[in-house]
Amino acid sequence: MIGFKDFSNHKKYQYYREGLLDEIPCIRVIRSVFIVRNEDRDEVLRLLDMYDAKYFVREVILEKEDCHVLEIDETSEG
Repeated sequence: MIGFKDFSNHKKYQYYREGLLDEIPCIRVIRSVFIVRNEDRDEVLRLLDMYDAKYFVREVILEKEDCHVLEIDETSEG
């Protein structure tokens, strides 16, 4: 889901492994709390279900800056 640092050869080499949230626009609120667009919701929930993760889904009202980060039109409703 979220990318992570991976090490090889006794931590001699370091790599970044991308996760789903590196591919879609999101706002990371705190650890394990993030906001995604409605259009990406099903993809995220499918991955969470695949790993039997517990999650809560809420609708939030976004500020203008949040819309910019999520690459959505701030004038649209929903």
